[in-house]
Amino acid sequence: MILTVRNKIQILPDHIALAIAAGEVVERPASVVKELIENSLDAGAHAISIDIHGGGLDRIIIRDDGEGIPYDEIELPFVRFATSKMPSDFYWSGVTTLGFRGEALPSIAAVAHVQMVSKFADDIASMVEVIDGGVARKERAGAPAGTAVIVSSLFKNVPARLKFLKSAGVETNYITQIVTQYVLGRPDVRFTFNSDNKLKLTSPGTGAVLDALRGVYGSEKARQFFLFDYEESEYVRVLGAVSDPAITLGTRNGITIMVNGRAIKNRNLQFAVESAYQGILKDRRYPIAILNIVVPHSDLDVNVHPAKAEVKFVQQESVFSAIKTSIRQALMDVPIAVPFRGKLSGRIVNNSGKNSEDSIETRLPFAHVENVIDIEQQPAVKDRLPVLRVVGQIASCYVVAEGYQGMYLIDQHAAHERVWYEKLQRMMDAKGLETQGLLEPVVVEIPELIEQAISPYVESLEKYGFDCEPFGHNSYVLRGIPLVFAHLDPKDLFLSSVYGMRSGQVIDADQDALIKTLACHGSVRAGQALSVAEMQELLRDLESCDNFRTCPHGRPTVLSFDSTFIEHQFGRR
Repeated sequence: MILTVRNKIQILPDHIALAIAAGEVVERPASVVKELIENSLDAGAHAISIDIHGGGLDRIIIRDDGEGIPYDEIELPFVRFATSKMPSDFYWSGVTTLGFRGEALPSIAAVAHVQMVSKFADDIASMVEVIDGGVARKERAGAPAGTAVIVSSLFKNVPARLKFLKSAGVETNYITQIVTQYVLGRPDVRFTFNSDNKLKLTSPGTGAVLDALRGVYGSEKARQFFLFDYEESEYVRVLGAVSDPAITLGTRNGITIMVNGRAIKNRNLQFAVESAYQGILKDRRYPIAILNIVVPHSDLDVNVHPAKAEVKFVQQESVFSAIKTSIRQALMDVPIAVPFRGKLSGRIVNNSGKNSEDSIETRLPFAHVENVIDIEQQPAVKDRLPVLRVVGQIASCYVVAEGYQGMYLIDQHAAHERVWYEKLQRMMDAKGLETQGLLEPVVVEIPELIEQAISPYVESLEKYGFDCEPFGHNSYVLRGIPLVFAHLDPKDLFLSSVYGMRSGQVIDADQDALIKTLACHGSVRAGQALSVAEMQELLRDLESCDNFRTCPHGRPTVLSFDSTFIEHQFGRR
């Protein structure tokens, strides 16, 4: 029998403690870039340049024109828990800075070779070199006002960490995402980002978010964004820009969320953005959004994540609601199948009618932006679709109509699907769908995998008008269906509904997928001939929809061809 002798409790040496702490703060080269950019912003920088080599593993150089550090304090930022950013009662009054400087720099220096050159006011610039967490050299130097930090040989003394990093190209992409967040979130700061001596990103620092968007996405796409400023209450204000539904990405990487100027990750707030586009975008497509959320510092806890990438709100539900409402109202100005080209100039006005100077007092990088949509004065969505006169039908799929602006082409199935979707939503919000009993019960078999996934949710089908219960192995007996769909085949409707409850490998929690399925199933089909009266009724119903531009799955319902375009095509202009 082998006895194991327990080791005595020991206090770790400083160099090991620093390395462990660095593992929490410095995950990869992008973590270094994020921490150093935030230090520069906290120093009041108006211009920041980022140069990386070898994906940041060989060298990272970040320069700024911020306040700088005096010669007699140049080594103090590398001492753990030393900082110039916090008052003694910071945790109770709210953190107003982006980082703690005394936490990031010692962690970076523990896993890399660091040089820092800084010039404070009229003082002579100074340089400090830190190797293995200790100051190796400190001397006077010549440099412009501000601070430059050079990080080289990252993780060279921690080979285990190197094994988990990706290629230089992948690490460069991670860094690009970080820089992009701050380029978009801080348009008042001039950024320059170079990788291996090649320019990747630049922004002019004018304070206009449209200029920052041009630097990231180009002039053409930048014109297809909607800017807004929304203040739901004295507690929360949301400023930002969202893309036209025609501009989407295959991932959520285009959603940038800043809270009081801090870039964060928050799945719930990302979901708020996606919810605002619900029924507008196609499945698995995501918008581009830049949000700067402003809340009182005292109602925000930023010390819940080592890298300060996550925060906690006292009133997260209010923030969620404000994001969803602000984006929804901004999207009201989306034209019919035509990218936004107009410009609305003027002061920022929020829904409370206040000028931006009267809002929550904090640093607002969007505060000087122009061409912002006044969301309080937006026309209602139903007013954007003119009264149309039916001309005819093409291929039993598309309704041709005439309006005062020209010709309109309507996808009859997509349009009717949108009508049914909003009608069903209103019915569900009121009291649910009424049930129509069947003369004879119908037994429906469901594949085993589907049955296992939906069985906990079958009872919830009752509020959608289905009267059903388990009936043996993988089978259900169906005694009633929604009254509004009484004319449809009960078995097909039920099967389509239970399949519609699945979204990928999970059940849609708010059952929106089920409503989409019912709307699709009850709509007129492509290839179905319609009378003039039926087409006219479809257009009237579409005009009354809150969002007539797309079907619930994101496909366009209406295409417009203005008279000028038609005349140009026929050579009349």
